[in-house]
Amino acid sequence: MNLIKLLVLSITICYCPALLFAESFKILGSRALGMGGAQVAVVGDVHSNCEALTQYWNPAALGMHKGFDLEIPIVVGVEATGGILGYVDDISDTASEIESINDAQESGSYINLEQLESYMKAINSLDSMNSPGMGMIIDAGLGLSASMSNWSISVTNFESVGVAPTIDVHNLSLGGVGSSVISKGKIKAALEDFEGIDFDSLGDIEDIDELVGDPSAYTADPESESLSTASDELADTIQSLADTAGVDLGSYSAEEIANALINISYDNGVSIEDIVSTVGTIKEYQPLVESLIDLGTSGGFGENNSNIEIRGISYTEGSFGYGRSAGFIHSSVKNLYIGGNVKYISGTVGYLKQRVFDEDIVELESLLDDIDENVQTSSNIGLDVGLLYETHIKIKKELKTRLGILGRNVNAPTFTQPDAAIEEGLPDKYTIDPQYRFGFAFWPMRHIILAFDYDLTENSTPIDNYKSRQYGLGIEFNAMNKPNHNIAVRVGALKNQANNKAALAYTFGLGFNIKHIILNLSGAISSEKTKIQDGTEIPSSAYAMLSLGVNY
Repeated sequence: MNLIKLLVLSITICYCPALLFAESFKILGSRALGMGGAQVAVVGDVHSNCEALTQYWNPAALGMHKGFDLEIPIVVGVEATGGILGYVDDISDTASEIESINDAQESGSYINLEQLESYMKAINSLDSMNSPGMGMIIDAGLGLSASMSNWSISVTNFESVGVAPTIDVHNLSLGGVGSSVISKGKIKAALEDFEGIDFDSLGDIEDIDELVGDPSAYTADPESESLSTASDELADTIQSLADTAGVDLGSYSAEEIANALINISYDNGVSIEDIVSTVGTIKEYQPLVESLIDLGTSGGFGENNSNIEIRGISYTEGSFGYGRSAGFIHSSVKNLYIGGNVKYISGTVGYLKQRVFDEDIVELESLLDDIDENVQTSSNIGLDVGLLYETHIKIKKELKTRLGILGRNVNAPTFTQPDAAIEEGLPDKYTIDPQYRFGFAFWPMRHIILAFDYDLTENSTPIDNYKSRQYGLGIEFNAMNKPNHNIAVRVGALKNQANNKAALAYTFGLGFNIKHIILNLSGAISSEKTKIQDGTEIPSSAYAMLSLGVNY
């Protein structure tokens, strides 16, 4: 089905750097991810780990940074929002049901109860894909950071793309009766080149004798009381759908049609329990199907405006940072550190909205050409600020504790939107909104760190109505904790509390320091899984990071 192909192509496009969007808080660095993204109060003076990303996480911590650190962080991740992968699987099932309906028309056979149930479920799944926050987000990042004493410079590229579907459920008609599957006294439906049913080719219900013999044997009331009750419910649904669509059922009543469907199913080995359950499902989705039957406005698939929206920004930051103790102001605040970054940011903003039923959507080259024509590159200045306070609490012995606050892009830099985005009603400028994040860190032992970070602001994402407000918890255990040899083990948890459908993610990582060469590996995986094709379950989000660095 075209929608499935477009989703696959969209994911492929996500890895092309020309078109990307933001801006949730980006977790940069393998050590950070392994600790659940909790780093605002951690960075600065842990010499058994590379501290080159101190500038990114809290430039104030440069005030206590010593020596020289160099690091290359790489990150890639994907998050399916709103359970979209499960709905894509349902769309695949929809395609199968539509195909079977088409085969039924071509062969002159009848749609059975199971097909009718599956079709109505599929319509519900399609409508559910319009729920707020439904989509897919792909993130990637690559940087080079160097810190020497109180100073730091870095070049970092961030890329993030949002892919969001919009399903036009009002133009899914199977012919002139919208989404109804009733015509001329028969529950039959089919597609012809996505244009609807050719009603003139369907014939009359008397054709049933060619398939099952005497039709009166099937239109009589079922002998089972349970099946008789189910038939009454199905008849009510059939009559209501027919009335809504303005369809004449012909020489057979709704009751006789319902009886025939149920009796044929029962004679073909379908259990009473399954028939009753199927009728209940059909009745459950009846209101939705009726709402889609509108002779005045409903069209076929050729008029359908279902689309996939892809939008984003790819931006590269060249950053210069400095931090120091506030003791130069007064000795009473010598444990307070302040710092900041000045950044030159080059951003490429892109936008594409692609109709699902356009004939050329399956051509990747065509999509890439459309993307290239709908981007704008511009530049601006960004400013970050940071505060860090270090103290010691007395619990048998003095234990180090830190509090930190980071403000990123506090001046809200803006970038030019492409014309295609403006035509769709988006602002003429894309703004990277300020982000503020709080951090707390505690050292219960010299080689163990407990950390917590929390977003003070609710941040945008590439998906409309899907916000991000993270909190992260992390633990790091340094087995050796020496400046030139160490093994670090990290675990943590990360949660977006701004969206109740966002699953908790578990994080983990390992760090190796061998004679000043440092390798960090980490990953994150959601606690919830989503079913996709063939019932396979995969995590709804997953991230992986690699960092290579040196420290002296």
